[in-house]
Amino acid sequence: MYKRLLSILLTLIIFSLLLYSFSYFSSGSRRDIFFGEDSTNIANQKYDEDESFIMGYCSLVKRFITLNWGEDERGITYSSQIFTALPITLFLSFGALIPAFILSFIWAALATLRRKRRGLIFFSALFSAIPSFIPSLLLIIIFALLIPLFPVAGIASPSSFVLPIVALMLSEMPLFLRFFEKVLKEEMESSYSEYYLLQGASKKEVLVSIIKPSLLIILPLFFQGIASAFAGSAIIESVFAIPGVGSLIRGAALTRNSTLSFFSIMVVAVLSLGALFIGDFIVLLLDVRLKEKR
Repeated sequence: MYKRLLSILLTLIIFSLLLYSFSYFSSGSRRDIFFGEDSTNIANQKYDEDESFIMGYCSLVKRFITLNWGEDERGITYSSQIFTALPITLFLSFGALIPAFILSFIWAALATLRRKRRGLIFFSALFSAIPSFIPSLLLIIIFALLIPLFPVAGIASPSSFVLPIVALMLSEMPLFLRFFEKVLKEEMESSYSEYYLLQGASKKEVLVSIIKPSLLIILPLFFQGIASAFAGSAIIESVFAIPGVGSLIRGAALTRNSTLSFFSIMVVAVLSLGALFIGDFIVLLLDVRLKEKR
């Protein structure tokens, strides 16, 4: 686990370095737009934009670790903007990820039991091929024009999350379905399952018996899907006008606010890599073989 933790830390350092490089070597400055050319030097001193590459990077990382993220020209701190938008993104991501994980597992188990995989394969291929914003647009058209049951923009009420969650679920389920179907199929065709069938057990009993050992393979995929859900929610938030972290990053990119972009993306990166570490730790606790090696 120490090696895993070290690799995550190294990944964060490399990712933050690349992220800072993009903003550092980009042409122009957003400060010119808000302060004007005559005030650029004053603005650079305030926001540490006159420092060298290494010093600027170290200063930005120090500010990120100490949560001293600064504020924008309106006097609103970046930390308040990010932590206000973060719960919305987390609710949207996990609200879609958990049902997608459960429904995919049930569908894959039924398809394996009944050996009817055509619907599963068609669904996975279809929603893997089309961009995630297309189902979102179709849902908006259907529920804005034909069946006005749910809001199609903003977060005026809890029902405003229904369509975004469904759209994000449709983009997350194909990966789960293909992986679950493959794992359960291999387990059903294993020598253990064949022996169990020869002893007179039904396919349903065999399927139930292989679910527990399959969880050690399937469970880490849920934590890997958190990073995918964060990325997908950025698109969904833009389509449905939801003020989450994805919309915040998009707005920061459009206004060339490199500081807000850096801190927002780094928060998402820390959460994503932290989820991977938690997944590995849970597997380590559950897997007896890994305990013996440790």
